[in-house]
Amino acid sequence: MLLDYIQTGKNISVSYYDKNGKTKIKTINLDDSQMFNWKKCSKTDRNRDMTYISWNGDAVKREPTRKLSQFRIAEIIDDLPKAEYDEIFEYALPRTFFVDIETEIDPELTVKESAEQVRKPITVIGIATPDRQIIVLSSSKTLTPREQREVEFDIKAHTRTFGAEFSFVFKAFGSETDMLKFFLTNMVARFPMMSGWNFIDFDWKYIVNRCEKKLNIDPSIASPIKKLVGKNKLPAHVGVVDYMECYKKWDTSVAQKENFKLDQAGLDVLGVQKVHYSGTLDDLYRDDFKKYVFYNAIDCALVEMLHEKLGVSSIGNTLTYIAKCPTMRMFSPVALTESILARDYYTHGQVLPLKEKDEEAVTYDGAYVKKPKIGFHKCCICNDFASLYPNIIRELNLSPETLLMKLDEDDIEAKMEKLAEGYIVSESGCVFKKDPGVFSTLVGRVYMQRKSYKKTAVNAAIKARLLEDLLKENITDEKELQARYDKIMNS
Repeated sequence: MLLDYIQTGKNISVSYYDKNGKTKIKTINLDDSQMFNWKKCSKTDRNRDMTYISWNGDAVKREPTRKLSQFRIAEIIDDLPKAEYDEIFEYALPRTFFVDIETEIDPELTVKESAEQVRKPITVIGIATPDRQIIVLSSSKTLTPREQREVEFDIKAHTRTFGAEFSFVFKAFGSETDMLKFFLTNMVARFPMMSGWNFIDFDWKYIVNRCEKKLNIDPSIASPIKKLVGKNKLPAHVGVVDYMECYKKWDTSVAQKENFKLDQAGLDVLGVQKVHYSGTLDDLYRDDFKKYVFYNAIDCALVEMLHEKLGVSSIGNTLTYIAKCPTMRMFSPVALTESILARDYYTHGQVLPLKEKDEEAVTYDGAYVKKPKIGFHKCCICNDFASLYPNIIRELNLSPETLLMKLDEDDIEAKMEKLAEGYIVSESGCVFKKDPGVFSTLVGRVYMQRKSYKKTAVNAAIKARLLEDLLKENITDEKELQARYDKIMNS
């Protein structure tokens, strides 16, 4: 499964997850003939490409460049030998590590300001591994072997409610600098995927700013290729996702969410909350460091167990797998759609040239919303049409390259003429070619897949409910399960 790609000169480093959920990095070396972006040109241009056209039928040519567009990089990856291509895009979910930092509270600053100004040192860093191990790194304070065993016992007692049992490892350092260097180089740079609760906007931002502004540490050591990318300065070729955002976007297990705090999510989903204490967190750090470590460990364990039960980040990973889009762009519907369309166009000999700087933006009318009649009404009716838009797209062959023209909506004669010529004409006057469009074909394919997957999901839900009933009756015979399932499906 594709994680990311980074261009450096004439090299493209492509990271992906293997079948074991670990990160692999492949380097593609380019020659001069591959260093170009597509550009629209006239059909009489002597440099016009004779193999490819643009997505809407315009002529294109190859314009040499040092910086390749994302669509051009996707083409290069798609042109790899089949064995290499299949290896990169094989479905494989990453091994995910859940991280939580603790720092002294600055009463003068908000949480956001605190992550920017980073006045206070990071005291501990907790990590929950996919193997149900909790690792806590401490910048200075330490625990005796007996205290470490007691923390492990407390963790097991706290998490036993939701059927988990974590082992515990503690490591103390001589300074915050030593702890962060160890964490970034020996842990983050090797993580396939790193996550946490409100992780990117606070924990990771605090780490990066603390390194750069206070400790003179280059945070790029967290990347296998020693490079940070994007506005959040994430380590290149390390998956980073905020689990709180995944929970907000994709969780459906909790219908009404009171808030998005970890304490509430743990209670709603797992029936287990964070560690509660009296006084402030700073008081806990000063007066009861053992409980402070326990508090940090449970925060990591809660997110790991939310992931194990809900798997909401796996939904994002699966979307990027379907779209063949970098994993880090799972929250962008535009990126997912662009990736799907660009690859489908490319298989049809159509490419996406760079937008010309002098091109004016084109606007379109949005959906029609009928003005409501304000007041209380009886006997209201709502008509819900199954998959209305996908079916309209398929019926009218809606696709950017199939749109021919827009007639006057009231010009019935012009509409009839175009219908007689063999075109598709919508009620609003839009005229489309009948040749199958890339977008309409794509929507049709996804629609049929959706129907198939929904049927599979329904069948799986039926079997799950039957299995629960059998277990309550202390029946473990698989034949009995199958017999009851067949009876339901045939009734």
